[in-house]
Amino acid sequence: MLEYASYGLVLLALGAYVLLDGYDLGIGILSLFDRSDQRRKEYNELIATAWDANESWIILAGVALWAGLPGVYATVLPGVYLPLVVMLLAIVLRGTAIELQSAAPDYRRGWGLVFGISSLVATVCQGLVAGGVLSGLPHRGGVFTGGPGTG
Repeated sequence: MLEYASYGLVLLALGAYVLLDGYDLGIGILSLFDRSDQRRKEYNELIATAWDANESWIILAGVALWAGLPGVYATVLPGVYLPLVVMLLAIVLRGTAIELQSAAPDYRRGWGLVFGISSLVATVCQGLVAGGVLSGLPHRGGVFTGGPGTG
């Protein structure tokens, strides 16, 4: 029964993350294509108040997977370490760019680019993780048997 509750919690957290942070990531990517610095500053202000709460859902999913389904965690994560670590670094850069952009009195193009590019990188890495998991990772006896590029 605990296993089903863990599956439910992981799915709930991933669903909330995709829904809520997908909005933030989309705005970040959109900011790369908008030419107006004023509108880019507005994009940043739109999500500056809630982006960190949205990131909490991915943390909850990881912790629920680790605590409730350790076998799945140990089998799946080695196959997606590389895109997952790059995604987490991109999320850290996004947060830094959002906070420093919000603290600036006017629009800073450099931080705006960091925000947009790191949003794009995080999105691509999330697609790589999802694709690796959904396409099936090579394993034998609950142990990941592939290499770094397998996932």
